[in-house]
Amino acid sequence: MAYFAGDQTEFDIQQFQGSSQASDPYSLDPNHGLYSQNIDFVVSPAGLVQATPRRGISQVIQIPSSDGACVSLAPWYFNASDVQDCYAVYYAPAVGAKAWSQVLGIFLSLVPVTGAKYLSFVPDGVRGYFAFCDVTGRVGVASGYVYGQAYTAADQLFGAPIQTSIATITVNTTFSAGVITAGAHRLGIVFTTRSGYTGALSPVTPAAVFAPYTFTAPDGVHGWEVTVTFSSVPAYLTGGTFQVVMSSAANPAEYYLVPGAIVNVPGSAGAVNTTVNITDGDLVTGTNVTENQNLLTALQNGSPPFLPSAIFAYSSRLGYVTVDSAGFPVVYVSDQNNYQYLTAAFHGIYLEGRQIPIQGCSIDATCFIGTLSGLYSCSDNGGQPVTWTPPARVDGSVGILAPSCILSSNGRILLASEKGLFSYASGNFPTIPLSYWQAPDWNRINWNAPTQVQIVDDALDRVIRVTAPLKVLVTAASDTNPIQITTGVLVNGQTLPQPHLMTNGVRVTITGVGGNTAANTTAAITVTGLNSFTIPVAGNGAYTSGGVVTPNEPTVEMAWNYSGGEEPGMPYSINAMSAYRNTASGVIRNISTGYDEVWYAPGASNPGGLVRRTLPSDVLIHRDVDMNGNPAGIISLYETGICPGTADLNATLHDYAGAHFRIYGSGLLGLSFYGLDHVISGVPAASPLTLPTTPGKELLVKWFMRSEQQTILLSMSSIDAYYVLSMIREYYTDSLGIR
Repeated sequence: MAYFAGDQTEFDIQQFQGSSQASDPYSLDPNHGLYSQNIDFVVSPAGLVQATPRRGISQVIQIPSSDGACVSLAPWYFNASDVQDCYAVYYAPAVGAKAWSQVLGIFLSLVPVTGAKYLSFVPDGVRGYFAFCDVTGRVGVASGYVYGQAYTAADQLFGAPIQTSIATITVNTTFSAGVITAGAHRLGIVFTTRSGYTGALSPVTPAAVFAPYTFTAPDGVHGWEVTVTFSSVPAYLTGGTFQVVMSSAANPAEYYLVPGAIVNVPGSAGAVNTTVNITDGDLVTGTNVTENQNLLTALQNGSPPFLPSAIFAYSSRLGYVTVDSAGFPVVYVSDQNNYQYLTAAFHGIYLEGRQIPIQGCSIDATCFIGTLSGLYSCSDNGGQPVTWTPPARVDGSVGILAPSCILSSNGRILLASEKGLFSYASGNFPTIPLSYWQAPDWNRINWNAPTQVQIVDDALDRVIRVTAPLKVLVTAASDTNPIQITTGVLVNGQTLPQPHLMTNGVRVTITGVGGNTAANTTAAITVTGLNSFTIPVAGNGAYTSGGVVTPNEPTVEMAWNYSGGEEPGMPYSINAMSAYRNTASGVIRNISTGYDEVWYAPGASNPGGLVRRTLPSDVLIHRDVDMNGNPAGIISLYETGICPGTADLNATLHDYAGAHFRIYGSGLLGLSFYGLDHVISGVPAASPLTLPTTPGKELLVKWFMRSEQQTILLSMSSIDAYYVLSMIREYYTDSLGIR
């Protein structure tokens, strides 16, 4: 206090919990700020929250130049030949599903399905399952696929049964002494593909009807030799097996696997032999496979039984979100440990009122299904899904629009809805979203591209991260070539000059611009400033008013730190890379560090790389990279709440004299001060501050401003610059009672 006159009043801020966008700045508690961009929060054991520029990103690997933008990113962690690897599986609509192997250091082409908007991926050891949806997030656009690492190829799910023209069966009924029960027996085969799928009874007619062969055991004292001749071998059977199925003489309508009568499928056309020697009494105590006739399978021409828009794992089963043959929305859930075993009659889950399922997930032993209008739950009773208790509605007001908008992690479900970000574990569904105090940001999301809204649970830093395309307002459009667009953000009825947070190359759609109608177009932007960009179009008139910029790909990451618990008001920052276009994110196990890290996939290739969020143990943690992997700065902004806030009940004018800062770091820190609603502002003479690497003392910065309220903005943008802020002590005196 020796620096100021004795009548100075102190106002301390010792909590920095990020921005909370109340209806009026007076409604903010002093722990929250008006704006936080690219900020991480450090929560102490005592519950105190420090603010620091977020850690940066570093390049993992440059993706092939032909891949183009990536829209999905997922981990595939497995152990093969005692070697642990974790593929970074990504979907690039231009080339299909691919993966980067950390151990082999190579890119693998997994599934050549192109043109979809999002990939659902479920790993299963050394096999991976894939489903693809359209821009709405709820329509499947291709067959589901399974990729096997042992044979490095993708097969369409639900492999077609073998037609009579491909496989024929002959039998030597007096091959050897044996015990086959006398009488007529029906014979067929059931195959198991190289992907582990045990399929329909074969052979079948061109109409996919099982056509068994009938052979007669003459006397009950012989065994048989069965010969299966293949005229060709489908790729999905290469490396697979088949097993003989047989009926008893007493009941030709029931089919059982013949123990031991298993043979490898030949690698090419030809005949293979096996033996059958079993009594009917033993046969009917074995595995009944009659129901395999009713499996949902592909047709011989490759047409799938349905197009899954999403897939998910639950209770050693796999769920498929789709529509049935009659056009009704359904979730097919497989048998346990048999991901492709589905029948229309016994494996479909239908929701009340034919609600449209979008994606499923599970916590504990409960399956949850997110729909357009709510959340439903059901449980596995060990039997076929048709025997489960019908799904119960958990909530009927909060739905999701795409498979990417729901995630189960750490014992709870996270849902990104048009109504907000929700966290649910059990009991009653929450009435207030986690994003409640950031509603102005959340309401800017472009929900016409729901698959571009993706949730990541960063358990390492205890942060929920939601990538999304955020709209901004047009505040000016030049009559030039190219057109320069100036932007702002609507917060509680005010258009504020907050950064648009977009990067070069982002495609946007501009609508509603008055006067300069040429600005209403779709184009890739070139960033010219924090609040401006150009589009490659010539203007044709002066701007008059209005306009909205709608990105068609993610532009920001909205981040909530839950170290102190999950509830509205927890520390929040809006993050963006200034030089790297990230269009997908996921948590990938980094084999070299041993941590589950947040990785990002690029919005373009040539150049464009997979990048990872740096760890505190990394050497250079406060820098980003561009699309080439070159270093780039992090534009970090933190604006405090108003001072003295609600403590000033009489709206008195104050003379602000400066502040002490408990802060340390490296680099130059910019400081600005603002009056109420940013009508007046200034920059202290001491700005930018050169920060000490250790605190040592509280730094005093002086300025003068007369206003009812004050906010302070801290800014930093240089490569490797950072600060750790734990206290601001502001000083002011009461001035005029009224203006």
